[in-house]
Amino acid sequence: YRYVLLLTSAHDGICGIDLQGHVMFVNPAAAQMIGAPSEELIDRCLHEIVHHTKPDGSSYAMDECPIYQAIRERTVQHVTDEVFWRRDGTSFPVEYTSTPIIERGELVGAVVMFRDITERKRAESALRESEARLRAILDNSPNLVFLKDAEGRYVDVNRQFEQTFHMSREAIVGKTDDEVFPPEQAAAFRGNDLKVCQAGAPLQFEEVARHDDGPHTSLVCKFPLYNKNGKLYAVGGITTDITDRMRADEERQKLLNDKMLLLESTSEGIYGIDLNGCCTFVNKAAGEMLGYQTDEVVG
Repeated sequence: YRYVLLLTSAHDGICGIDLQGHVMFVNPAAAQMIGAPSEELIDRCLHEIVHHTKPDGSSYAMDECPIYQAIRERTVQHVTDEVFWRRDGTSFPVEYTSTPIIERGELVGAVVMFRDITERKRAESALRESEARLRAILDNSPNLVFLKDAEGRYVDVNRQFEQTFHMSREAIVGKTDDEVFPPEQAAAFRGNDLKVCQAGAPLQFEEVARHDDGPHTSLVCKFPLYNKNGKLYAVGGITTDITDRMRADEERQKLLNDKMLLLESTSEGIYGIDLNGCCTFVNKAAGEMLGYQTDEVVG
C-alpha cells in the first residue's frame, strides 16, 4: 500500500515495463503528461506510445532507445535531451531515467521515471538569450569592461579588453592582476579593488596601464556585486581611457602658458576687452603704466 501511495503521489511520471517494453503499471502523473487514461496504457508498448519519434521528426528505432538499453545491458540510463509524445500528437521535452528491475536475481523489466522539463527549457533559453544580449553589449563597448571574483581572479573581460592587452578571454580568466600586469601596476589595481570591497559601494579611480604606445590613464568605475545572501562575490569595472583628453588639456595649458609668457615678457601694455567693454586680461606692463594691479583691472 505504501508503494502504491508513493507512486500515485509522485509528481514525476513513473512507468513499469516488462522485457518486451509493454507497460505493466503507470502512475497518474505519467498518464496526465501523456494525455491518456492509465487503463489505456497498460499492456501497450511504451516506445510506440511516447518515444516513437526523435525531436527532429525522424523515426526512433526501439533498439536505439536508452529505455530498453537499460534492460539489454542491465544498466541505469539517464537522458536529458529527448522528447516524449502525447496522445494528441504534440511533444514535450523530458528528462528520464530507465532502471532495470531485478526480482530474485532475475531481470523482469525496467522502471522509467520522467519529468516534463518545458519550463526549465524555457528558462534556459531565456537565460541564453539574456547572456547573448549582455555579451553583445559588452563586446561592442569601446570601454574596457572586466569582472573579478573576491580574491582578485578575472571572471570575465570584454572584447576591448582582449584587444588592448592582446590576451584572449580564455587566457585571462582565472588569473590575477599579478599574473597579467607589471608588479607596480598590478598592486595599484588590487589596492583599488580592495577599497571597493571595504566601502561596499561604487568608487572611481584614475589608473595607469601600459598600452602598445606607452602608458595610458583611465577613469575606472569599480563596483561591488553581491549574491542573494548579501555576500560580496565580485568586483566589476568599466574603464574609460582619458589619455587623449589629458594630453589635449596639457597642450592647451602649455599654449596658454606660452601666450602668457609672451604677454608678460613685452614692455608694451596689452589688454583685452569683451563686447561690453569690460577688461578680460591685462599684462603686467599695462597695469604698471595705469597704476593698477592686474587683478584690479580684469572685469
